[in-house]
Amino acid sequence: MYTHRLWLLGCLVLGGSLMPALVRADVIVAYEVVPPEAEGGDIDILARLLKADGTLGWEAETPTVLASSAHAETSPVVVADGEGGAFVIYELTFTEGEHKGDMDLVAQHIGADGTLLWNDGEQPVGVATSTGRESHPVALGDGAGGFIVAYEWQGEDGDVDVLAQRMSAEGESRWATDDAPALVGVSPGRERNPVLVPDGAGGVLVLFEWEGPDGTTDVMAQRVTAEGRAAWNNGEQAVDVSASPSNERAVTAVADGAGGALVAFELEFLEGEFKGDVDVMGQRITGDGVVVWNGGEQPSLLASGKGIERHPQAIGDGAGGMMVLFEYEPLEGEFAGDIDIMAQRVDSNGRLLWHDGEQSAAVSAAGGLERAPQLVPLSDGSAIAVLEHEFRNGENAGDIDVVGQRLSREGQLLWNGGEQSTMLSGAKWLERTPVALADGEGGAIVVLTAVGPEGEFEGDEDVWALRVSQEGQLLWHNGEQSVEIAGSDLLERRPGAAVVQ
Repeated sequence: MYTHRLWLLGCLVLGGSLMPALVRADVIVAYEVVPPEAEGGDIDILARLLKADGTLGWEAETPTVLASSAHAETSPVVVADGEGGAFVIYELTFTEGEHKGDMDLVAQHIGADGTLLWNDGEQPVGVATSTGRESHPVALGDGAGGFIVAYEWQGEDGDVDVLAQRMSAEGESRWATDDAPALVGVSPGRERNPVLVPDGAGGVLVLFEWEGPDGTTDVMAQRVTAEGRAAWNNGEQAVDVSASPSNERAVTAVADGAGGALVAFELEFLEGEFKGDVDVMGQRITGDGVVVWNGGEQPSLLASGKGIERHPQAIGDGAGGMMVLFEYEPLEGEFAGDIDIMAQRVDSNGRLLWHDGEQSAAVSAAGGLERAPQLVPLSDGSAIAVLEHEFRNGENAGDIDVVGQRLSREGQLLWNGGEQSTMLSGAKWLERTPVALADGEGGAIVVLTAVGPEGEFEGDEDVWALRVSQEGQLLWHNGEQSVEIAGSDLLERRPGAAVVQ
């Protein structure tokens, strides 16, 4: 059933250069698969071990079936267990029976050898299984062999809250009694889209969007201790991070190294001269819940051009600040309708470091639609940016590839003399939604979904991967083709991945 295909990238000539030695940076990848006989919304989750040299481990010709009930298992999130294996947290939507329509969060533990460890591999462990609908999990390791997960909970009345739970390596819930979760954001409004940042003491900071009765959105935060206690405002309410009358959303955050977090988010102006404009803003919040920049009265402006800045992604810069990558869409002029990728670096005090703070650094501005940016931090303070590029014009119009660029700590582009991005995956298929991971050797491993073009494979979806060095050199198959993680006649998509070295 799982017949494999390899697709030429046709995008990089190595000129006989020596391939660098590869260190062990194995990756566990979990992904959705739609069986051919699927009825009523049945979706399963499979898993593969991708080794550092680009070969497949465990049973190389057969993926591990992680979840294959008659219901829909979706949106896998992968967290390394520190022992060469991983936890996979995912949504389970009941498609039939007594609980039809309900959605829970469940998890399974994969050992380093590919063995399913919980319940003898026969069924997952429940993470969040109330009568409400639990969805949109985000998770990270707890530093003690388990993981912490935050998620949305929706009640029958339409209320949406953000909750969290901690699970041990044995699959036992660690917070509260009767498997009850920690309450992170619970109010008459709607809390959505949680983001997790470790607090350095076994707990987490949870950032999320809060939608009020009037439909406006703010960015809020709460700290949950290692014991599952909401620490700020006596656990009664979260802290308002954004503090403005505008719409704030699309939050991203990194640890500040002192128990707090550096935060970036979109801000949409709702009134006045700039009504409808969207900028990228930033703020810092301490481990005690104090909002720092500008006396806590307003966020700091990170990016504000004559267009729309959106979808920020942040990483720590190794010096107490953060590097922020975001989309920029000009609204007028020659390049109106393009989408570029820009970046800025901000220190721990909120000061912009590149171009004297007067403008952002252009990471990818190739006259197309560049989207879905991801940043991979490197040990020297630089970073690799990975993103989608869609051609708007010419014979390749509509094609989507994955490209990359490396930024120095000073905001300089390091690949191709800074003149253009490096083509990472440029087949005739549509390469989408890259997931980028640090490979431990100064480069990155990228896992993506490839959608078949017109013709024999039209509409098919596969999962591919590639590895790129810090010099921008593709390392697997001499840079001529990607590694196919999943390439059967089924629909394989939406991979989650984690390095498990």
